[in-house]
Amino acid sequence: MTELSNVAVVTGAAGIIGTAICAELIRRGSVVVAIDSVDPEVGVGETFRADITDQAAVAAVATRVAATYGHVDWLVHAAAVTSRSPGIGVAGELASIDLRVWRQLIDVNLTGALICVQEFLPLLKRSRAPKIVLLGSIQGLVPTLGTGAYGVSKVALAGLTRQLASELAGIGVTVNMLSPGPIAADDFLEPGVDRVDSRPTPMRRFGSTKEVARAVTAIVDGQFDYMTGSVIPLDGGEHLRPRADPAQHDDDSFSPERDT
Repeated sequence: MTELSNVAVVTGAAGIIGTAICAELIRRGSVVVAIDSVDPEVGVGETFRADITDQAAVAAVATRVAATYGHVDWLVHAAAVTSRSPGIGVAGELASIDLRVWRQLIDVNLTGALICVQEFLPLLKRSRAPKIVLLGSIQGLVPTLGTGAYGVSKVALAGLTRQLASELAGIGVTVNMLSPGPIAADDFLEPGVDRVDSRPTPMRRFGSTKEVARAVTAIVDGQFDYMTGSVIPLDGGEHLRPRADPAQHDDDSFSPERDT
């Protein structure tokens, strides 16, 4: 496996999954441009505080990146809001969800992804091997009672992945989606820490943020250049069984911190 030396834009960079992705890309030699609605702390590369639903704000970041690096090799879109994001009350059945909340969730989880693709695509076209990876969720593969709006947004994101892949294949830009299942913060997986559920998936364990980061790296680092339009579960087999109750891991990570 070759060491990476590319320019990678990572959205949702302050969340536990986004942070892990940034750290792995940096460890492998990439220049990381980290974007989040709160200040990312990745230690290396450019960091920007921006609302991904604000096209002008994202365009301003893209302009800065163009001036500094001239191109982007990889866009990794990990930004999202969930039922556990501060101030976002998206839990509950779809029949009674507040439409203002619904619109905010779709705006961030779906429209925000499209905005980022639109604004960074001109820079991706300057790369020799441009790749886009969108972060989905098990809830986009299997309906989950109680957090349906979030799941619907991830189903739509899978559709966006396939549509973008079909439109961009001719110019050499691959677009794939990674769909994590129950992912625990690294300190939760440390020996001696109490587990909320010893069998959260058919594989009888949680996944780790580092596993998500390594999967993203595998997609972008040249091993899967012939793959595009794929939606890849990374969930310990969770998509193989119905999920009737979101229980205590109602999104892609088990942590008081949130991916934004």
